[in-house]
Amino acid sequence: MRIGLVVDHPKRDLPGAVMLGYQLARRGVSVVLVPMYEQAVDVPRLGLDALVVNYARPVNLDLMRSFARAGLALYVLDTEGGVLAEKGGNSPPAMAAHIKGSGYAEILSGYFFWGSRLHDAFRAAGTMKPEQLHLTGCPRFDFAAPRWRPLLDGEPRGYL
Repeated sequence: MRIGLVVDHPKRDLPGAVMLGYQLARRGVSVVLVPMYEQAVDVPRLGLDALVVNYARPVNLDLMRSFARAGLALYVLDTEGGVLAEKGGNSPPAMAAHIKGSGYAEILSGYFFWGSRLHDAFRAAGTMKPEQLHLTGCPRFDFAAPRWRPLLDGEPRGYL
């Protein structure tokens, strides 16, 4: 298995992507970190089985469709799900409706959430199949929190 992890903002997202890549590599997965602004060029040449992107917005829908047509399994690892509006386009119900109505739901293999509000909104709206929706830890801050660092190499206990 060869998985690409798209890195949007290196200062903010690179440590979490490295941590995830390390854990996947320990499990026998070949991992490639892909700079977000190079993904259109790099991803088609890397021979990936799956690609994990940091968001599903209108701006990258055509690119994601091209990856799906090429046979890539696509996943979103939500990097912004903890800072949400109560109403409007950045509210959980609006984000769930966007994924469902935009065509993303048809091309995504899975969606990883770090906030239960967005996860719950996706489930309530029937945005994707329940088995495609996964509540996980925050990809930005778990790595940086000193109290969690000792767990990185600890015994697996059902977390990623």
